[in-house]
Amino acid sequence: PYFEGKGPLTTVFSTDAFANTGSQFILGNAKRTYSALRGPWYPSENMSLKKQFQITEGTSFSLRMDYFNVLNRTQIGWPSTNINASNFGEINNKFGAANRQGQIQATFNF
Repeated sequence: PYFEGKGPLTTVFSTDAFANTGSQFILGNAKRTYSALRGPWYPSENMSLKKQFQITEGTSFSLRMDYFNVLNRTQIGWPSTNINASNFGEINNKFGAANRQGQIQATFNF
């Protein structure tokens, strides 16, 4: 399997350590949670800049710029945990988070 044309995926955890019990109501001997199993790092740096300009004694103008995911990093999704799926243990998607976004706000105070 490939992830957005970037090359082959590697399995995140050993899928050989799990076996299908045949039914969702039959419990195996797996732990309830695995503290060592973590998803990928979710990097998202946000930045905000603000500048206020004094026009007269009672009036001012402020300009504010906000940027989300300013470094435009890709947020990779969690591995598939469906044991019946062909991509079990592999990451084949990314989060629905948007790429770099910005907004500008201008305010006139009097």
